[in-house]
Amino acid sequence: EERSLGELAQGFRKFPQILLNVRVARKDDFSRIPEIQQEIEAAEESLGETGRVLIRYSGTEQLARIMLEGEQEEEIRHHGEAIAARFEEKLGVGEKS
Repeated sequence: EERSLGELAQGFRKFPQILLNVRVARKDDFSRIPEIQQEIEAAEESLGETGRVLIRYSGTEQLARIMLEGEQEEEIRHHGEAIAARFEEKLGVGEKS
């Protein structure tokens, strides 16, 4: 590009990001758990093109890592906590089902 990093970064906006860790009893395929998947899809729909949702299991610990970023911190925190609650309910150490 032969342009400075400052010039290349001019079009980028920094968005808030949150990371939540949920201790899990087992690392089941969460895409097959409807309650978890519904919360993830609701967050993705709400954030649209201006945010993202990334969920994965830790490779070294019994944790689900839930990362969201978007324009409004309150919105991403709301969705992140809702997703975390479903993980705790369905796969958490004190799981209910």
